[in-house]
Amino acid sequence: MLNRGETFSLMEIPERWTRLGKILERGKPGDFDSCVTGDPCIVWNPERQCYHMFYFAQMKIDGVEHNRNGHAIADNPIAENLRNWKKLGEIEFTNYEDMLGKNTHKPWILMDPYKPNVAKKWKGYYWLFTSTFASGRKFVQAAYCKTLEGPWTIEPSLNILPGDEHAPDGLHVDAPTAYYFEEREKILVFYMGYPLKPQGDTEWTPYGSRSLTVEIDAVSGKIRKTGTALYPSGNRGSWTSGYIGGLQIIKAQRGGWYALINASPTPPLSLEDECDMREPAPSLGGFAFTEAEYPNNGWEAAQEPLEHEIDIPENARKEGEGVNMWRHHLFVLPSDDLVCIYNTGDYGSEQMFAKFCEYSKSCEEIKKGETP
Repeated sequence: MLNRGETFSLMEIPERWTRLGKILERGKPGDFDSCVTGDPCIVWNPERQCYHMFYFAQMKIDGVEHNRNGHAIADNPIAENLRNWKKLGEIEFTNYEDMLGKNTHKPWILMDPYKPNVAKKWKGYYWLFTSTFASGRKFVQAAYCKTLEGPWTIEPSLNILPGDEHAPDGLHVDAPTAYYFEEREKILVFYMGYPLKPQGDTEWTPYGSRSLTVEIDAVSGKIRKTGTALYPSGNRGSWTSGYIGGLQIIKAQRGGWYALINASPTPPLSLEDECDMREPAPSLGGFAFTEAEYPNNGWEAAQEPLEHEIDIPENARKEGEGVNMWRHHLFVLPSDDLVCIYNTGDYGSEQMFAKFCEYSKSCEEIKKGETP
């Protein structure tokens, strides 16, 4: 059994998943999350002795989207009821004047790379990374707080901005995940980079997003962009050949790292042809792997996703799944079993669903040399 704070490592890519259904519904009409709940980030809250979920929330007023970050808690032991989330409301900031846009979403808490779902303090604070949206561009901003309850204070010196017009992140910097490698005195941030101009190194999907990295020096706070972690696949038609989404890393027991990602086989069009849809359907979830000791390079996606959109069963479609399976998040339970959480459904009406893997049993079978 995994005690919170212990190191957890995947031995193999898990294959046996059981649907759990909906775990976090949209709010009531007029609520800040009345249209969308998605993009979860789950961490253990040591002060409150519970799990804390940060999530992307959306409402619409007169047809206009208003994006926010929400948070919820789940009392221990969560394994007895994975729908045991109590919403706490919208995440608040102390200095909204430093937010680059009026919309912010896709939250992520700085984590320990070796301990899934365990927040890592830096300079005595918890850190929240979030995407903000202004004037048709997305940026990543960071905010800090002594507790996971908030309110959060934006640190303007840690803004991650789009590159020049020819850069792979020339349009958007989006969907951050962040890890504090204390032994290296580095914070490694993964993010989705959307190009403004066509990219010559991915001519099969010139406008497709990729996973890019930033390093923050933990001593000086200096930010440095460090390149591409994962490209869209050159195998056209594969589940990752259109664009790459969010990336969550997990240590591999036999060396290297796994990542849970979302991606699509569908290449986005240019802004002139389709100005809004930068992530065309279907979005799918699955794993990637790198043998690198430090996971900022060498990533390759698995040949198949966890599930193709066409394979979603009818009973799950009736409950609201379909079209897309967005940003996937791996939640490691105290039992070492796994929950994969993702938002799915029609655009602008997604809710969070989950799949369960009895991974502790699979690990025992692997150790015995049996096929899981």
